[in-house]
Amino acid sequence: MPYLFAVLFLLALTALILVLMRRGWRNRERRIIITDLPELPPGDVPATHGTHGIYVSTTLAGLPFERVVTRGLGVKSAVEVNVREDGIVLERQGARSLFIPRARLEAVGTTSGMIGKFAAADSILVFTWSAGETRVDTGVHIRNDADRAALFDAASRLAQSAPNESRDS
Repeated sequence: MPYLFAVLFLLALTALILVLMRRGWRNRERRIIITDLPELPPGDVPATHGTHGIYVSTTLAGLPFERVVTRGLGVKSAVEVNVREDGIVLERQGARSLFIPRARLEAVGTTSGMIGKFAAADSILVFTWSAGETRVDTGVHIRNDADRAALFDAASRLAQSAPNESRDS
């Protein structure tokens, strides 16, 4: 009989923790608003560079532990990253794909970690861009060093060629 009470107590405690976690996720979703998430461009435009990796997360720019969860941006997933002339396409498996238009891409950098993933030094590519009025960082972990370097170079060239108002002022 004492085991029954212990098991019931642990089940109730687990349920309470899950409910509180869900509430926190929803509160974060309401607090961080993304007003304008670009739609994927129509048609197949050839990519200048594409590679496979892991979509880590999207966070508020400069705040690697402030995850953006609205519109599925907080869901970790496998991704194929394609750098095109008009922007960067992140084709995610099991989650909404993401398009970063060239005009909104501000910078490309690297880091060893952001919320949801910590890896070897500088193995996570970070795209800093504006989603409406909110500046965000989107992280992608690429395991292969050569693929990561090629993707970094292609995305950096795209960012440097972008007509970006915040960089021009």
